[in-house]
Amino acid sequence: MDKWIKHVLNIHFHPDLGSPFWIDRAKTLDFDPLKEDFSNSEDLLTFGLMKENDLVGRSLFDFIPKRFWARKSTFIIGETGGTGGIIKTTAYQPEEFRKAFVDNFVAVAKRRGFPQGVNWLYLGPTGPHIIGKAAVACTRALRSMEPFTVDFDPRWFGKLPENSLPRTRYIEHIISQALHIITTQHIEVLFATPRILSELSEHLDKKIRKGIKGVHFGGMAVPKELYKTLKEDIFPDAVFISGYGNSLFGVALEVAFDKSYDITYYPFGERLIFDIVREDNTSVPVSDGEEGRLIFSRFDETFMIINLLERDSATKVKSELAFPGISGYAVKNPRQANIELDIKDGLY
Repeated sequence: MDKWIKHVLNIHFHPDLGSPFWIDRAKTLDFDPLKEDFSNSEDLLTFGLMKENDLVGRSLFDFIPKRFWARKSTFIIGETGGTGGIIKTTAYQPEEFRKAFVDNFVAVAKRRGFPQGVNWLYLGPTGPHIIGKAAVACTRALRSMEPFTVDFDPRWFGKLPENSLPRTRYIEHIISQALHIITTQHIEVLFATPRILSELSEHLDKKIRKGIKGVHFGGMAVPKELYKTLKEDIFPDAVFISGYGNSLFGVALEVAFDKSYDITYYPFGERLIFDIVREDNTSVPVSDGEEGRLIFSRFDETFMIINLLERDSATKVKSELAFPGISGYAVKNPRQANIELDIKDGLY
């Protein structure tokens, strides 16, 4: 990991061919990032924290090293949901996109016995939201055709007051489209938020529910009770895989099912690092087993983020799972205070 971090830092901080944002940021640091060694999340805290506003109000190409500008025809673009009021845009080269969203899901799916070669129904954001592109890529990587899809607009949904008639009607609009597909096509995998899955299940008979062999969910915090109900009562024959992530860094996954219904999300590879910092002092990391605010760092050649402070809280867990590619710390039960059942920018 330290060699890869050094490689990416050298690209982004290069005075002539680097990314304009990080070249400017280097001028504010009291050390030379091209000369220092950084091998873990605590070393990276010397850069200070990034906040959402750091990624807003500048051209996308301010974050992409100049040496790659000629490759722009290959970039995969994604925007965040904007539910925090700030829409952020990022880019991936195709190989980076696969590492961030596809390869690790496929590895976990094969380990867990997730169904392959079957039809998916994806109920989620498309358009500028990168997770829709990831859903297509994941299905094809598991020998399926691209998923049947119902578009879910998190930006519009986020503007609708909780328990309001417009929000209820919007959910009904999603469910009615999903029912048309699931009752006319042979669907064996569902990909949606837990809330939408719960709403949908109320309209499905036992035969259809037992025919679901795989469930991939994300998009919101998942209370234990809801997860348990979905797995044990609603879709008892399905393999469940939960994902935590966003457009900016990719996806961390629930690699192994925990019978207590605690969900631990693991970052993969050398490109993604998680850590948890104290709520009252965000420059200090918490100890293993303690809760705090999540920060993440993304090290891709095309786009680099160092210590972005998320709105989500989580428990810090040392990654000790015997699974190839696990890196750094994992996070358990990410949540956001007072928005337990709402779409959040910190998740898909």
